[in-house]
Amino acid sequence: MRVDELRQLLKGYEKETIIEIAVELYKRVSKQAKEEYGIDETLSNFTEKKSLKKKPAEPIPFDELCDDVWTFVINADNQYYFSKRKDRAKWRFKVKEYINALIDAKGENSDIAAVLLIKIYRTLSYGCGHWIFNTDNPFRSVGYSQGELLGIIINKLFYGGVNNDNIRDAIALTLECFLDDTTLRIGLIMVLIGCLKSPESKEIAIQQCGDYLKTELGARFAADGLFKARVDEYRRESITESAVELCFHLRAALYEYGKAISVYWKDTKATKPYTKEVALYRLLSWLEMYEEVELWIREYEAAVRRGIKPRDNLETAYKFLKESGSFEEMNKKIEETSGIVYIGSFR
Repeated sequence: MRVDELRQLLKGYEKETIIEIAVELYKRVSKQAKEEYGIDETLSNFTEKKSLKKKPAEPIPFDELCDDVWTFVINADNQYYFSKRKDRAKWRFKVKEYINALIDAKGENSDIAAVLLIKIYRTLSYGCGHWIFNTDNPFRSVGYSQGELLGIIINKLFYGGVNNDNIRDAIALTLECFLDDTTLRIGLIMVLIGCLKSPESKEIAIQQCGDYLKTELGARFAADGLFKARVDEYRRESITESAVELCFHLRAALYEYGKAISVYWKDTKATKPYTKEVALYRLLSWLEMYEEVELWIREYEAAVRRGIKPRDNLETAYKFLKESGSFEEMNKKIEETSGIVYIGSFR
């Protein structure tokens, strides 16, 4: 039902009936959703909020904005918004204002605004993996998807041009962040690549991604002491895999598929039969993304010659791809025979 249809429907009821409807609907909303969307506060101050919407908000002085953002970040790191019930819902409205004000910052304030946006993004990201808010999806709470906000911040970083430092910041933001329940790492990687508008910027990113793998893995923002996530072996391996994946897609964006593949096999460091097969599976999934049929077949056959034993559905995919020469036809035949699409997440 559309909002205008709802309004028309409610006009047909008496005041007492509308109150009963509102109470019934309120009962059906979970406690977490009430806190996440600030429903109690909206109900308590509905008339006041409506009148405020009619007046344009006064811009926050930039110095005051900087102080407010730092206060929010430090409070979040100390779990203030998780433990203090009265402020559980309020933070999300304030952060929306901060983000909008920082996006609009221009001139000499633009660089500082980019730094503060990074702090906010790291805060929200940390909240996707740790209980610092009373929600497991802080990005949704402030009205942005994780990928959308990442793109806004990277474009802010690159506003005055790309360089080694701001590209390294963008890489770390993309690879080190915790993900919300609707975001995939590949989605963030594609956001970053989409912000690199020239071949030269992609070349710089390839170099910086390689350097990041060697020197700063998981520790780009460690100096400020905030959001100290434990970088154990599992997390380090996860970030490493994501960095290798980013390097591959950066080269693919330059149509350097051959080099992307050779560097990928060098950087994966897979030594056991199982990890080698997983590395093959990942590579073939990316080659399907780029519709590289010949390279897919070549890499599959080369892996078999090296003693890698592909999983059953890869063997089936190879058979159908060899026959048809088309990923579309390959997936059709797999679906017809088994009801399962080979790699549907990339289609």
